[in-house]
Amino acid sequence: PSSSSPASSPPPKSLKNAALIFVKPHADTPAVRSYVRSALTEKIPGVEITSEYEIRSSEIDARRMIDEHYGAIANRATALKGEEMDVPRGKFKEFFGEDYSAVLKSNRACNALDACRKILHHRY
Repeated sequence: PSSSSPASSPPPKSLKNAALIFVKPHADTPAVRSYVRSALTEKIPGVEITSEYEIRSSEIDARRMIDEHYGAIANRATALKGEEMDVPRGKFKEFFGEDYSAVLKSNRACNALDACRKILHHRY
């Protein structure tokens, strides 16, 4: 939802799996909101939208929501090594047709930073 709209209550803390969807201010239109709702609920089995609310940009800044979100992604992309990553082994094998343990053993599992080092031969 738009960063310029009034804030309201966040979703309950009792949810086990939840997502926060940001629609950037320039794209915040009724058509985009409708598309996001239908893309989530009609195309992904089991997804249910339980609430919608808007957060002011001042609250996003004060709570460092963007920093924390992208910081977590960056941490996973650069700090954790292949053997430290929480990889769902069954899904990995189903998708790639190979055990993750074999990938680890052959030193082919790496984070984004290490992949750049291997591929580009640069020191980051």
